[in-house]
Amino acid sequence: MKIEYVWYLCDSPSENDLVLAAELPSDYYSPGSFYLPAKTNGDLAERYIFRVVRNCSKCEFDLVRSQGQQFVVQIPNLDTFVFNARRVTNRYVGRLVSHMSNVHWFALDLVDEHKLETACLEHNFFFAGWGSQEDINARGC
Repeated sequence: MKIEYVWYLCDSPSENDLVLAAELPSDYYSPGSFYLPAKTNGDLAERYIFRVVRNCSKCEFDLVRSQGQQFVVQIPNLDTFVFNARRVTNRYVGRLVSHMSNVHWFALDLVDEHKLETACLEHNFFFAGWGSQEDINARGC
């Protein structure tokens, strides 16, 4: 079974396209969001790996489908976070395009932002996703 990751992607300078934050032009700012890649048949996988940073350390946890397009990630000794996945028409156009040109994406929407804000402030925690310069280098790009 192929391991799927939660990606952190940004809007590119061209309309409706996505890139990794490290691929943005140096003079361009774009907020990012978390995205799930669909399987080759266009459906969502049942499980994704979600990278987080907790107390300055990178960790990975399972983001698991709970029902329909709703997913949950349980962070031990912290909380459970719920996300809704929604299909988007954006396509990835960055340096990894040869690997991801035909991928259909689902954006992740956090259900309870206040819960995450509390975790960030009180526990030095945040979701990071996949897609840093380090990740690009690991793929040989």
